[in-house]
Amino acid sequence: MAARYPASFSAIFGQTNILAVASTDNKDSLAWDSNYGATVVDLAAPGVNILSTNISGGYQFDSGTSFAAPHVSGAALLVLSACDQDTASLRKLILDSVDPKPSLSGKTRTSGRLNVSRAMNKCFQQVIANAVRSDSYFLSPVPYSLLPDWVLNQADPRFSFVFEDFNFLGNSGGHTVRVWLATEKANPSNRYLDFMDPDKGAWTGWKPVP
Repeated sequence: MAARYPASFSAIFGQTNILAVASTDNKDSLAWDSNYGATVVDLAAPGVNILSTNISGGYQFDSGTSFAAPHVSGAALLVLSACDQDTASLRKLILDSVDPKPSLSGKTRTSGRLNVSRAMNKCFQQVIANAVRSDSYFLSPVPYSLLPDWVLNQADPRFSFVFEDFNFLGNSGGHTVRVWLATEKANPSNRYLDFMDPDKGAWTGWKPVP
């Protein structure tokens, strides 16, 4: 598939701050009128029968890549509302978070469809890791690795909660520290960190994310 403007802007002009988006239906199949290309289109997003505003007022269902691309733009803004990212990092995070779909194999670079939830989880993972590394409690020579253990918990309706387990490996054996991140829904920039002290067997208490 040859690259053509504007659907393959990044491929033609070598831009790394652009995402080319294909359109899919509710079965994750490529729309009949969508752009595509394994080396020129980055990912797909819903673009068939999308409820949107009408220029004359009200709402209507419409289709096209013009309705798929805004899903990706919205996902980018949502991620940025929760964690700081430069353009290259944001682009990579979104592309690394897609749901692979056999129907998109060979149709886009990622062979996948946008997954906003997974992108947000990756964002929160970075927030927790960065906060933990800057917390004096964790500043020790003991190496640790992230464990893929995520749960959302609506214990307090004002906040969204997510945790990750950190596995500490020391000379005396390993132990796991569970770290929670609470993000205020009304103001996502307000975030708090809490973790279980394995030596004291008690929570340290919520404190602002650095």
